[in-house]
Amino acid sequence: MKQFDMVSVGSALRDVMFYSDQFLVIRNPKHNDPTVQRLMCSEYGAKIRSNRVFFMFGGGAANVAINCAGLGLKTGIITAIGHDDIDAQAILQQMDKSGIDSSFIQRTKRFGTGFSFLAIDERTGEHVAYIYYGASQDIFLPASTIQQFETKWFYIASLNTKQWKEALQVLFTKHNSAIAWNPGNVQLQSGYRGLRQFLKKTDILILNKDEATELVFSHQHHQQRMSIPQMMTAIYGFGPQIVVITDARNGSYAFDGKKQYSTKSVSKKKPLDTTGAGDCYGSSFVAGIIRYNGNIEKSMKLASKNAASLVQHIGAQNGLLQWKDLPKNLQRSV
Repeated sequence: MKQFDMVSVGSALRDVMFYSDQFLVIRNPKHNDPTVQRLMCSEYGAKIRSNRVFFMFGGGAANVAINCAGLGLKTGIITAIGHDDIDAQAILQQMDKSGIDSSFIQRTKRFGTGFSFLAIDERTGEHVAYIYYGASQDIFLPASTIQQFETKWFYIASLNTKQWKEALQVLFTKHNSAIAWNPGNVQLQSGYRGLRQFLKKTDILILNKDEATELVFSHQHHQQRMSIPQMMTAIYGFGPQIVVITDARNGSYAFDGKKQYSTKSVSKKKPLDTTGAGDCYGSSFVAGIIRYNGNIEKSMKLASKNAASLVQHIGAQNGLLQWKDLPKNLQRSV
């Protein structure tokens, strides 16, 4: 039976990065919607030009797997790709090159490999992603698949299959495996009531500020705007053992029920591209928890440093730090 430190679950996509300085970033005029604070817009009917277009790899599960493998963890991935298209072959080659076990990558004839078009604001590095999840919608997780290996951790990224609740049931009942979970939009739309059975069994819940706001507002007792520390306390009450909330360049926060932690962004430069920053931070944090014997503060430092490196490069999988290249103080276990 195969043994892993980490198995990521979710999408693997081909990314096209489209840079332009012709996008407008504005505040949402609908002030009563706290989950959508800014909008990236373009003129209706306009032709938006770009002088920089890149073809990359992405998808939550793939980003997490690539990062964890680089940080020295024995890593596998559960995702679905097209049966015989060019992008499927490219993703398999990327996994193999990165030392990731691809035994549990599923091939489907119903959809092509997932694809995302990322419109990136040249001035800020922020982006909007237009996504065709394709084969990732066809992920099938029978208990028989999960029984074929042992893993210390699952990292569950966004699941876009209609059977996502069934998939979560299988993953959350895997004995002796801890769960790190970054729920996607499909999951968050179910709100607290739809997710509470899983939140109670989550070891590490990872959300950005907007996602945390959406989850908290879905709970009937929390209808007023909250600070991040207040949201962490509220979400911790939903059941996770550790709550992590990221707030872009404003830093990140964590709460384990005893102490609230915070760390500032270590990047002093304007981001070149923020694609995949959340996946990088979350998976680096979990890798730190594994390698630093549960030390939250040091795990946050690792995650911040890795995310700061990523956003200075183009793409969700470029610029990730390798364990051997980390400063000596971050290579030492606690």
